[in-house]
Amino acid sequence: MITACLFRKVSRNFICLLLLATCFATFDFRRFPLVVLFGFLSAFFFQHLKEATYVPSVSSTDVVICPQTVKGCNLIYHMDYFEIKSNGNTFEIQGFPNAAKVIKIAGPKAKRLADLALHKNDLDFALSCLEQINNVSDKTFVVKQALWRSAIVHYVKCFGKSKARFSLQYAQIYKGQAEAKEPYKYFDSLRKKHLVHDENSYAQCLTGAILNKADASYKIEKIICLSVIGETLSQGNYSNLHLLISVAKKWVVADFDKLCVELTNDLESKPYSDLLSKEAITYVAPDQNDVHKLRPKEL
Repeated sequence: MITACLFRKVSRNFICLLLLATCFATFDFRRFPLVVLFGFLSAFFFQHLKEATYVPSVSSTDVVICPQTVKGCNLIYHMDYFEIKSNGNTFEIQGFPNAAKVIKIAGPKAKRLADLALHKNDLDFALSCLEQINNVSDKTFVVKQALWRSAIVHYVKCFGKSKARFSLQYAQIYKGQAEAKEPYKYFDSLRKKHLVHDENSYAQCLTGAILNKADASYKIEKIICLSVIGETLSQGNYSNLHLLISVAKKWVVADFDKLCVELTNDLESKPYSDLLSKEAITYVAPDQNDVHKLRPKEL
């Protein structure tokens, strides 16, 4: 009950905590001053927590993705998922009965396409984590927090610095959507200064000692540490993050589709014999030592 009240609206924190403190001290008035102190400290802390402002204008209807059309090309790209079967040391991509070979594509466009696909994987995962929160019982606090924090981390990951893939740029994706700036900065700082690195005041620990009454046989009853973690999973923050991820995902898919059209035209212009002679794509599974190494640029 205390936890639930601590994480309600700021305007209710103080009253809620004092009421709880009063109830908690009903049967032992000697503990009342300590509980009221806890109420004052917690209320003071939560008065300084701010949610990102809800962004009603950044919605799925605000971003229009124009379909890419090319004369003589009947392919439509939507970053589809295909069934893949393992056959010993090879993978078979299902759904292409006329296929002769899966050739490897190299170059800047191919590298950017691969980066976009990985960005979409992260954004899809972030969105799935976010939406799964609604399927989790209110009693499973840890699971909800794990999903919430994972969604934030994987979203911000796409905009962070990376030595292996290009980073998404806020100015490109949210161009003309000034309302998205503050929520974006909020989640960026939340990830960097609270969830991943402990730097801001969203996590605090108050160290103290319980001093006994003057007639007690000893002065100090116990050393205590009061850990208080600010709750960030609210309806407003949830809605903002969902909108931010959805807009970023649409931008990634649109850029991916555009590059697919360009690469298709480039390859269609080459002789069939040249295409057939190209190296087939090869997947090399990472081993334990690869966790320390930078991913090769061609992967």
